[in-house]
Amino acid sequence: MAARAREAAAAVPETDRDLLVAAAWLHDIGYAPELRDTGFHPLDGARHLESLGAPARLVRLVAHHSGAVYEAEQRGLSAELAVYEREDSPVLDALAFADMTTGPAGQSFDFDTRIDEILVRYEPGSEVRTAISKARPYLGAAVERTRRHIAAFTSLPPSQRAIIDGSGWWPPTLFAVEHQDVELLARLLDAGADPDEGSGATPLTHAIDTEGDGALQSGGPLTAATTAVLLAYGADPELPDASGRTPLQVAEHYDHAPAIRLLRRHLSDDRVRGPQSM
Repeated sequence: MAARAREAAAAVPETDRDLLVAAAWLHDIGYAPELRDTGFHPLDGARHLESLGAPARLVRLVAHHSGAVYEAEQRGLSAELAVYEREDSPVLDALAFADMTTGPAGQSFDFDTRIDEILVRYEPGSEVRTAISKARPYLGAAVERTRRHIAAFTSLPPSQRAIIDGSGWWPPTLFAVEHQDVELLARLLDAGADPDEGSGATPLTHAIDTEGDGALQSGGPLTAATTAVLLAYGADPELPDASGRTPLQVAEHYDHAPAIRLLRRHLSDDRVRGPQSM
């Protein structure tokens, strides 16, 4: 599984790649007989790592790998697992990808084959079989998100990947938006990058903010090229950022007429709101 995690490293920021591989090596440590306490290996493994003073994120990733919350519910251990906060991140997704595409003997499986292999090994009604059946949609989505991240990032030439890695911007779509690099943005989206995934800001709210602020700073005309590309690739015109601002609110804040027109074309008339104060 660690080898698969190395393949998935392109799906996470450079600063998290060693963490991903370490979590892959250690995710099943709780199966060791001498560590068995609750009998629930993600929890037993996390407790052991915590007792050794392992980094907190590594402990949490082991605790929550591969949809552990679903099995914790079946075992009546939800409260015990909840001691370790779950991070919804590309790293947790990539860890699930590595686990859910690797067989018990290290075989390379597709997602459905891996799930079916687990179902065959466990009796109907068992905690594991019930949990993996319930977790299947969540795990499938995590695997798909990771595949898209890998495809988008590896579609770039090595020199471009190195620039993005060194920039601190993640996902790469936010790097492209920040630099108003329409060609790079289109290339990433065409390779499968999610037009709605961001960190705090969504790509669309950040695009409008960058376009608006850039015009204010330079005194130049407002442009909407990055906004247009994102909308063309299916960005949600109503998705708010972490502070609750919608794309339309950001556009109205800057009196960004080109972006407002684009957004209105992508919103049905009954959803378009009037001017909002910010």
